Amino acid sequence: MKGNTLTAMIALLHAIGLNAQSFEWTKSFGGSLADYGLSIALDASGNVYTTGYFQGTVDFDPGAGTTNLTSEGSLDVYVQKLNATGNFVWA
Repeated sequence: MKGNTLTAMIALLHAIGLNAQSFEWTKSFGGSLADYGLSIALDASGNVYTTGYFQGTVDFDPGAGTTNLTSEGSLDVYVQKLNATGNFVWA
């Protein structure tokens, strides 16, 4: 969390045994207001899709790039795609 705001975080775990996992990667993104992650899905290629709500302006690229989206209302819906290694594809 940044001050009084919420930041979305995505973590990909790799199963290494019955009860053990290891982190493959973790990414976070967020803006100056509230961001709510609601759902995560993976496709057959390992791409990660996230959905949720955001408020204000959010940089949805968790890497070095910038992909700002600005909400048009109090809360807007987002869909984000990251590739199998956690790099930004689109939002």
